[in-house]
Amino acid sequence: MRLLKRSLLAALLTLPCLGRAADLPVRYAVQEKPLKAAIAGTSLTFELFRDPACATTAVHSASVLIENVTFITKIKQFTPKGDTKLPSTDEFAVTLSGVSADGNVYLKVTGTGVVPVGGACQAQAAQVIAPNCVDGIRNQAETDVDCGGPTTCLRCAATKSCNANSDCQSNACQAGVCTDGFTDGTETDVDCGGMNMCPRCADGKACTTGGDCQNSSCSGNVCQAPSCTDMVRNDGETDVDCGGTNACPRCGIHQMCAAGSDCQSGLCMGGVCEPAPNCMDGMVNGGETDVDCGGATACPRCANGFNCLAGSDCLSSVCSMSRCQTPSCTDMIRNGGESDVDCGGMTMCARCATGKMCTVNGDCLSSICSGGTCQ
Repeated sequence: MRLLKRSLLAALLTLPCLGRAADLPVRYAVQEKPLKAAIAGTSLTFELFRDPACATTAVHSASVLIENVTFITKIKQFTPKGDTKLPSTDEFAVTLSGVSADGNVYLKVTGTGVVPVGGACQAQAAQVIAPNCVDGIRNQAETDVDCGGPTTCLRCAATKSCNANSDCQSNACQAGVCTDGFTDGTETDVDCGGMNMCPRCADGKACTTGGDCQNSSCSGNVCQAPSCTDMVRNDGETDVDCGGTNACPRCGIHQMCAAGSDCQSGLCMGGVCEPAPNCMDGMVNGGETDVDCGGATACPRCANGFNCLAGSDCLSSVCSMSRCQTPSCTDMIRNGGESDVDCGGMTMCARCATGKMCTVNGDCLSSICSGGTCQ
């Protein structure tokens, strides 16, 4: 029998009938490894049932973002000798608000990364607790946990969140928070900007620097929509005011890029715009077969010993074993000053036979060259 050191299936407590909705702390055990697939923004559905199979209609349902789950803790496990080891297990802990169910309740949680341990329908050893000033939860219009607001709770101590002076023991609310509907603390506009954890401000909101704005552009103390002249890298630009899938100019040499289309040169290498290939850049590029020569380019043909793919890459017109070679009288190519293939010319090659091309009589075996042809 598998045991959990901290049992999730504790003896059920009978929940009292409620005259109004209240808060219910719940816990739920899941496998740890699949849970890692639940990234920030993943929504989990918490459903409460009255039956232990969770087969009837849910009496309460709530969606909670994974990052808003109060605690996700690892549970230590014990597996008896000879039994199959349980997978690593985590436990959710969250408080569901507005629960009005009575009697025993069972919890089922679904969503990306949720693989239950101990069954999908898990009993809750908890009791519905009406909101109060000592429940350790910020509720019933409190401005911070168990203090402030239009409640009978204590006033809040220094550094706690507040909306008005009356929320504070000191009767002085100065800093406020990022959701209080005021421009306070270091905020540059209502609940945004400034040297704090508040969101950055949208276009049209007040700002002091670009760091206050969602688009990082602050002009005239107002957050501006991105443009190609705002001196800020934003709106998908690959470098400041250039590149990206927008109407901005293409980026110059040595500016950042993601693809050749970001660059004026059309060449993006290692995330940086590089000069377009040419026949004097000291590199093998642009279809060249060796440095600044050969290939289907306008570059010069390659000298002997340089890399080649075909005879057309070489000055000698001879490419053998991927290297440009010195012309010879047996390379089956008209080169090296020959008047026809492997004959004639100011070379050591044999004289040309009748019908071969010639320039002078000396090119021909017959010593007669007429009309450019040996006779």
